Amino acid sequence: MESVQYYSNTGFDRAPHMREGRNGATLYHAVCLWQGKFFFSTSGTPYITGTIVQLTAFTEFFFLGMEDDREIICLDLSRRKPEEILPWLGEGDFLDLRHVVHDIDRKEAAILAYAKALAEWNANHVFCGVCGSRTESRERGHHRICTDKTCAKIIYPRIDPAVIVLVEYRVGNDGPRCLLNRVKTGDSYRCSTFAGFVEVGESLENAVIREMKEEINVDVESMTYVSSQPWPFPSSVMIGFRATVSSPEFQVDNVEIKDAAWYSAKEIKELVASGKLELSRSDSIARFLIESWVADNLSL
Repeated sequence: MESVQYYSNTGFDRAPHMREGRNGATLYHAVCLWQGKFFFSTSGTPYITGTIVQLTAFTEFFFLGMEDDREIICLDLSRRKPEEILPWLGEGDFLDLRHVVHDIDRKEAAILAYAKALAEWNANHVFCGVCGSRTESRERGHHRICTDKTCAKIIYPRIDPAVIVLVEYRVGNDGPRCLLNRVKTGDSYRCSTFAGFVEVGESLENAVIREMKEEINVDVESMTYVSSQPWPFPSSVMIGFRATVSSPEFQVDNVEIKDAAWYSAKEIKELVASGKLELSRSDSIARFLIESWVADNLSL
């Protein structure tokens, strides 16, 4: 099973050494963001192409990387009116990335997710958190600096790490089972794994133990790292684990988790096929954690 998660920039050259200034490229591919949505032409491409000279008309643009001797950049057009920009962009529309993610290839989805995260971080850090003065973009969007010379605080993009956990129980005559968070939707259930943010001064392992105790009152006996996923909605990284518990007993917290149930790999496969169980979105690491666990345990 493919272990590289959606929105991962595998194989894309971020070219960090080129962020300080121009790198000799004269052409660019740009993705255009407007109030959280990306422009797609009627042909389905999220890119517009032009010359670097044309960028002098824009102040909110961020360098993403290089591909085929072209700069890949993000133009944040959120402060402009649609009637000002649509004639320049041509025929097309602004669409939500998560609504079109399966209509574009995974590399494009990863670049758009990266662009969205960087643009939103810049938009949310226009003022210094120390003195309140305005900040200016540096390294073409990859850090900002306070304009008050007595402060001169340098601000770098931050991400919010979160653990996401598939809980399993492997003792007993029924074979291995996994515990899934579930929500009733008509005649079926929509299910997912358990997740929570890593707290200040906490390791990833400690976060797994604490979150599973808080949400479903289980004691984690052991855990294994599985995979990670950038999740720029708005600025997280999801770190996936499998965690084994020594008892099938659990209790939901009735705050974040309202219902949960144990399932064998065979049950999940059959219930999904019958339409009685719906897995997490296919672009999520939660879906990957469930499907990979089913694949590993179906014959047990």
